[in-house]
Amino acid sequence: MNEDPYQHLKEFHVVCSSMKPERVTEEQIKLRAFPFSLDGAAKEWLFYLPAGSVTSWEEMMRLFLDRYFPSSRVINVRRDICGIKQKNFQSRPQVPSSSQQPSSSRSDSSLEDIVKSLALNTQQFQMSTQQFQNETRSRIQSLESQCITLRSGEELEEPIRKRDRGRGLGAETEPETEVVMKKPAEGVQNEEKSSPLDGIVIKPPF
Repeated sequence: MNEDPYQHLKEFHVVCSSMKPERVTEEQIKLRAFPFSLDGAAKEWLFYLPAGSVTSWEEMMRLFLDRYFPSSRVINVRRDICGIKQKNFQSRPQVPSSSQQPSSSRSDSSLEDIVKSLALNTQQFQMSTQQFQNETRSRIQSLESQCITLRSGEELEEPIRKRDRGRGLGAETEPETEVVMKKPAEGVQNEEKSSPLDGIVIKPPF
């Protein structure tokens, strides 16, 4: 975990904002992925929280900051900043950088060890986040493929049931008889319409 809880939450927000799975809100992503961003005592603290005590991301941030950056620590940092005095032989850039970053951890370890620890924690968090993203994508792709297979099965199964309903498995379907209505020839039509008396000539009696 990052030594600065505010910086840790900022980096975590950037990573979660880059993930846009369907039908999943950003708050749900943060609540599920947040344990993977912690390690050591911070992860133990999270797992020892009472069940159901955290119902929103805002409440999770509040508990996290109260645990690792309480208000008493803010007062002490402000007091230390106000108590810093520049010596006569010190130029402005030589003032300790800790005064400019009140949230940095002021331990007895050297600056090099702190930088290495921060780099290692950041790398571990990035690896855990990448693993979480890959698992999320794999689960979404698996669900999508299952849905597609289910839809395909329903589309193919319905016509088979309609075709086999009321028949045996080996029954052959009889070909349908095609009835074609043909028009009679023009000569035949004319013969049918003509009268039988058309060829007889009747002469007058005078």
